[in-house]
Amino acid sequence: MGRYDFVHVLKIVLLASVLYSAGCNNENKGPSTPPGPGNVTGKITGTISGGPIAGSTVRIGGASATTNSNGDYIIPGSFSGVVGINVDGPSQYPRQVTKDLSRSLVANIDVIEKTSAFSLQFYRQLVRDAEESLFLRPTNRWEGSEPTFFIDTSPEIGTGAPIPSSTVDTIKSVIRQSMPVFTNGFITGSRITVTSNPPAELTSGTIIIKFDHTILQRGTFGVTRIQTFGNQIDAAVTRLVLNPNFPFDELTSHELGHAVGFFHASDRPSVMVAVGSCGCGLFTQDDRVHMKINYSRPAGNTDIDNDPPDAITKSLAKREVIEIVCRK
Repeated sequence: MGRYDFVHVLKIVLLASVLYSAGCNNENKGPSTPPGPGNVTGKITGTISGGPIAGSTVRIGGASATTNSNGDYIIPGSFSGVVGINVDGPSQYPRQVTKDLSRSLVANIDVIEKTSAFSLQFYRQLVRDAEESLFLRPTNRWEGSEPTFFIDTSPEIGTGAPIPSSTVDTIKSVIRQSMPVFTNGFITGSRITVTSNPPAELTSGTIIIKFDHTILQRGTFGVTRIQTFGNQIDAAVTRLVLNPNFPFDELTSHELGHAVGFFHASDRPSVMVAVGSCGCGLFTQDDRVHMKINYSRPAGNTDIDNDPPDAITKSLAKREVIEIVCRK
C-alpha cells in the first residue's frame, strides 16, 4: 500500500472515530428519559418574558416533574385523554390548564412570572371590569379571523360636519399601531375600509367607527358597544366626537381598546384610564404587558391564570351586548 493509500485510510478511520464520538455524546440534548408512548413532555415559559422558567413543578394527577434550566420537563407514564395539568413554582403564579393528550403528548405552557411588571389589581380592572362592575366578568376577546374595520365617513351625526381625510388617516394609524399590541398580534389592522355606507351596526366580524356629536350630551367623547357570543367578541361599534377637547389619537386608541375586550383601569398608567387623559399616547408599557396576558389565555378566563375546566368542550352562550360609556 502506497503512502497515498495509507493516508486515505487513516482519514477514514479518524472520521469514523469522530462520528462515533459525536453519536455517543448525548450531554445537554434534553431530558434523560426518552419521550416514549404515554410520556408527557413540554416546555414552561414566561408569558411576559417569553423565556424558559426553571424550577417549576408540573403535575398530572400523582405524577410530577421539575423543569430544567431550559424550562423543559418530561413526566413518564401512560397518559391519554383529557387531563388537568398543574404548574407551580417559586418564580411564577400557579396555573392549571386542560389538555387533550389524545391529540398530542406535548404540552407547552406559559405562566405569569412573579415580577413588578405584573399587577393583579390592574389586570382585573383592565380585563375583568373590576373598577366599575360589581362583579368580575369572565375575560372577553376576539377569536377566529381578523375583524374588518369600517371607518364611516358620513357627516358627523348632530352637526353634519364632513370628516376630514386627516382624521381618517389618524384612525388608520391608531388601528395599525395599537391593535397588534392590544391583541398580542392577533389583530394586525390589515383590514380597513373607508366608506360612507358601512354595514349595519354589530355585524359579525366588524368594528365600525362612527362620528356622533350627540354623545356629548352623555358627558363623553366616546362610546363603544361590543357584542359577545359567549365570551368571544363578535362585533363592535365605536362612536367618537369629531373635534373633542381631548387628544384624538388617544381617544381613538382608548375606544378601540374597549372594542377588543378591555375595560377602564386606573391602578397603573394606562390609555384605558377611566377619567381624563393619560398623556401617554396610544398605550403604556403596563397596557402592553397586561393586554398580552389576556390574549395569551382562552376567552372566558375566570381566574388570574387558570383555563376554564371545560376549555376543550365549552359551548358558547347566547349573544350579549355591552355598552361602555367613557366619562372624560
